[in-house]
Amino acid sequence: MCDSTTLLFRPGIVTTSPAALEVLAENNVRPADLLARHIGGDWPDMERDERMANVDAVLHAPTLIIGRYVLDAIGMARVTLISEPECLTLIVTEREAVTILHNRSNARVLALPNPRRQAPALVGPRAVNDADRRQLAAT
Repeated sequence: MCDSTTLLFRPGIVTTSPAALEVLAENNVRPADLLARHIGGDWPDMERDERMANVDAVLHAPTLIIGRYVLDAIGMARVTLISEPECLTLIVTEREAVTILHNRSNARVLALPNPRRQAPALVGPRAVNDADRRQLAAT
């Protein structure tokens, strides 16, 4: 699954945080190259079970697909791609990813931290879960 010509899912809108852009530039990595690896299934810096969860998400479930990438030899430059297929892909630092994923688990939104605005940057169509659908149906 590591063929850069393979498109396993559509990334949707792609957004890169300023901090991630800085890390990428410092390590001479283009965001487009990293995105191609991500949507092609090249997730080398993740545990096997995390990679298998991504494969399962691609094949069966409309859940997040996460790719972690170490960009330097000493492991200090790290970025994470978080995709909600056909909706949104975020390219962020590892620290931002932790915040986003924590907030998403609590609020069911995928949002890029925006210092000028407190509201989420984007709420994807898959942000509604089964419990929310049952509650909406009962209304």
